[in-house]
Amino acid sequence: MNDHDSRKYKSLLRVQIFCEQRRDGFAPDSIAARNFLEVDHAIEEALKAEKDQKAGGNMIAGGSDVKSLLYETLYDDVALIALTARSLEEEMPGFAADYPMPSGNSFDSLLLAARNMKDKAAPKVVQARFMAYEMPRDFHEALSKNIEALEQANVGKEAGLDKQVGATERLKLALRRGMTAVRHINAAVQNKFRYDSETLRAWKVASHIERAPRRAKKAKEIALPILLPASAAQV
Repeated sequence: MNDHDSRKYKSLLRVQIFCEQRRDGFAPDSIAARNFLEVDHAIEEALKAEKDQKAGGNMIAGGSDVKSLLYETLYDDVALIALTARSLEEEMPGFAADYPMPSGNSFDSLLLAARNMKDKAAPKVVQARFMAYEMPRDFHEALSKNIEALEQANVGKEAGLDKQVGATERLKLALRRGMTAVRHINAAVQNKFRYDSETLRAWKVASHIERAPRRAKKAKEIALPILLPASAAQV
């Protein structure tokens, strides 16, 4: 919840308290009473959306850390396979061309290169050539697992982003509904308490949305005259 949304939310909380204290003074089926409930629902939905926002943010943060570790692991796999392929090139010209390094530093580039190596090294006879250079017997299986792990981490991060975006949209919708309800309540309060200045002041405080704090203006630089030593001034 950003600062702007937070100020609206706090205003709704104050309105809710105001309405709760005076709920009995309005007919249950009145427009004001119905909008009291709208404020209650808006607050409830906004609170749920905020929790989902935080959960999505945690998924994104956690996914980023995991992805970085998995990226490094898979990159090492790919680099060693490419290195070994270049050694095999001497006895099998053209062999290394099937095992190029990623064209860039992105996750997608690494996954593309790794999937290509996985496919090219799938035959047992090819794996044997790599193992002749002391690569682990399960290097192909490990490569496959590391590819899958990075793909899953990418999906998890995207799911967190989707959750966060969806929660933000729900939050803003809830706040808009709440503000609309406040406008309806305002008309009812202004009419009902027309001659009750104390209640109207309380309503004004409750329904007020605080302004964002103003940024301090930078002091203008003032050009000061350069003072010369007396001896220099006489020259």
